[in-house]
Amino acid sequence: MERMPSGIRSPKAFWNTCALLAGVALWLACWFGTRYVFKRWTVTKAVWAKSNGCDQYNLASMTHSTVHGIFIPLGVLLSFSRCRGIWGDFASEEVCSPLENIFALTISYFFVDLVLVVWYRGDLWLVYAIHHVLGSAPLVINCFAVPNFQFVLGFGLLIELVNPFVVTYTFLCMTGRRNTQLAKALTYWTLLAWLIIRIGIPTYLSAGVLAISTATVKATWYTVPSYLVGFLVTVFCYVVTFVVHVPRTLYYFQGQHLRGNELDMPLTEASALVHLEPLTEEMQEQC
Repeated sequence: MERMPSGIRSPKAFWNTCALLAGVALWLACWFGTRYVFKRWTVTKAVWAKSNGCDQYNLASMTHSTVHGIFIPLGVLLSFSRCRGIWGDFASEEVCSPLENIFALTISYFFVDLVLVVWYRGDLWLVYAIHHVLGSAPLVINCFAVPNFQFVLGFGLLIELVNPFVVTYTFLCMTGRRNTQLAKALTYWTLLAWLIIRIGIPTYLSAGVLAISTATVKATWYTVPSYLVGFLVTVFCYVVTFVVHVPRTLYYFQGQHLRGNELDMPLTEASALVHLEPLTEEMQEQC
């Protein structure tokens, strides 16, 4: 375990760059591989054929989102196991070099998805573009300038564990299986996972930052992005809980899917953050 240096440094920039480039190759492989499969898979072939570029992005991006949601948290936990002194480091004193490689992989994920969502004008592409740029900022600073808040940022990446649940539900909806028992069961499990991971983790980290970090870590050009992104993520997760996941769960719990009622609410988390109201067909056709 290394101690936090007092000034700017980038001796590990080479390996972090290697991890970043490897990540770009990985996410692009996921993207092109998924496009190849979805064009031919019987489950998605018909949907893909009638989809425009935006819908094809929404479908194909599910793979790299899922892979990121599984392997990045795993990498974080493995890194923490090698840097045990970093646990609970709200004072931002410790540096965990293996964790920086995981940060670099996430930077590459944000970069690739940023290019794709802008190019294909995916759902609310501008929102995702802002999200990816802001989310990358503290990670870029950690990998190539001044390491800071590595425990908070690393532990915060564990919220990506919910991605496979969210992506699977979206896949069911886009392939015409929103009103199935599988979608109902998945909705319940997603809410449970969301409350534990996307509410529990940000709340714990925000409490630690407010109680310890704000009193011990000065606000500088390299710590402010970490502060800012952390609190924005916490607010976002709480908003999405009550705008997306609670209404969605009630929709199935009340049996509205059996009565043929439409789920009158945003399908995606980003839609909820921007509109805070149901998406109309006209909005969806803008994609």
